[in-house]
Amino acid sequence: FIRFVEDVVDGVYVSETIELILSDDDGKQYVIEALATFGVILKTLDERFHGKFKERVVVAYYRHHANEDVPNVDDVIKLCKCTGYDASAPSTS
Repeated sequence: FIRFVEDVVDGVYVSETIELILSDDDGKQYVIEALATFGVILKTLDERFHGKFKERVVVAYYRHHANEDVPNVDDVIKLCKCTGYDASAPSTS
């Protein structure tokens, strides 16, 4: 989703701007659905996998592809780093 927004802002899609997308009813719905799906993916990743496990998976993948250019590796590292969330801890709310 972030890449799509960056591409729109950079003019990759010549006939589209953020304003045009958000002025269209379907465009608004697609943006909201994309953000919601992105949020669900991040929340599920955080709930199902401990932070250290996620970090180790990223390191293993990066090492496995050491001779190749891994696109967006910095963004993936940010998304998978330990957040401190513990699904087994009781909720305070």
